[in-house]
Amino acid sequence: MNVEILVDSASDLPKEIIEKYKLDPIAIPVILEEETFFDGKTITPEKLFEDMKKGVVYKTSQVPPNQYLERFRQLDENKQYLYVCFSSGLTKMFETSNIALEMIKEEKDLDLVIIDTKCASMGYGLVALEALKAAEEGKTREEIIDIVKDKADKMQHVFTVDNLDYLFRGGRLNKSSAVIGNMLSIKPVLQVDDEGKLYSYKKVRGNKKLFVEIIETIKENQIDIENQTVGITHASDMEKVEKIEELMMEELGVKSFMVSSMGCAIGAHTGPGAISIFFLGKKMGRFEE
Repeated sequence: MNVEILVDSASDLPKEIIEKYKLDPIAIPVILEEETFFDGKTITPEKLFEDMKKGVVYKTSQVPPNQYLERFRQLDENKQYLYVCFSSGLTKMFETSNIALEMIKEEKDLDLVIIDTKCASMGYGLVALEALKAAEEGKTREEIIDIVKDKADKMQHVFTVDNLDYLFRGGRLNKSSAVIGNMLSIKPVLQVDDEGKLYSYKKVRGNKKLFVEIIETIKENQIDIENQTVGITHASDMEKVEKIEELMMEELGVKSFMVSSMGCAIGAHTGPGAISIFFLGKKMGRFEE
């Protein structure tokens, strides 16, 4: 490849894609009390979700400048790089990586460009995958950046969580709403908007209504979905994945899926039982109710 693509662990790409493109995702720190783990390296999603089901509380931290510096020092001055980055609306990684880039330029002449996808989880991962494919085809960095911007601008995210306590812990819901919502089996339908921020689009009661609402939301916002590979990530809940796949095949004609576990960086905030669906559609923005 003329251009080497960098990603971070929030991309939630399947293991086979990571191996195929020989990726080494920049690992987001995951915190348990006084101990720091690194997403996908020293802690796995399986371990994280198993612990969370027992009540263990994990938090995440920003990738610090020194961690970026360590990675940038390993890069070859004779190569071109493009870091396709996790949403600036959900993290400061885009800002921090640019700070580290300015710092590394005092040490070496590094040819690196960083681009903010404003996408999350496999929505971000699917955008990064398009960049990887374009690099493999020998496209220039400018051409790859155009592709990334186009795909990111159309990437749709539909999330839901099984337990509202995790949204409360992440500061996205107040305590009383979480308690009452869990008592009433309220299930939120969440989306990422054009600023790369997560917000609650709708709320329904129970899983049956939730699946109906998810499919209707996808129907209203997809474009040519039957000819896409739809991304699905889950937090230790393949049963939900199979149900969503079945409904999307029956009602939307989807033929191709890419399924992966949510990584620890995303899963620490969603909790076990969460699921998310990613597809190309209308211009990224808040869904119309």
